[in-house]
Amino acid sequence: MGKIEDLDRLFTKDCCIRLEEPGRTVRTRSNLAALLNTAFRAVRDIRIRFHDIHISVGPDKETAETVLTATAKGFEFEGIQAKEIVLEWVKKEGEWLICSANERSPFR
Repeated sequence: MGKIEDLDRLFTKDCCIRLEEPGRTVRTRSNLAALLNTAFRAVRDIRIRFHDIHISVGPDKETAETVLTATAKGFEFEGIQAKEIVLEWVKKEGEWLICSANERSPFR
């Protein structure tokens, strides 16, 4: 993985990230960057993998949706943790950026 600082470049400035646990919503790219920096400083041994990635581009060719499963192993997890993630994308100035992300358990 690249630098954590580079991750925020994938998101719009006004992005909205909804985390199922602990029931938190993170708004704006700068708040997301602060959350990622804090989280990754606290966690050193974690492996995240992405599976079953499905991408649908909207009829306007300016929006898209990605549905994927993310699994994490390590840190304080017992076994493997899995989440379904839905990413909403928008094309701005020729670049695809994530404008929202919603996390949910795939085993509801």
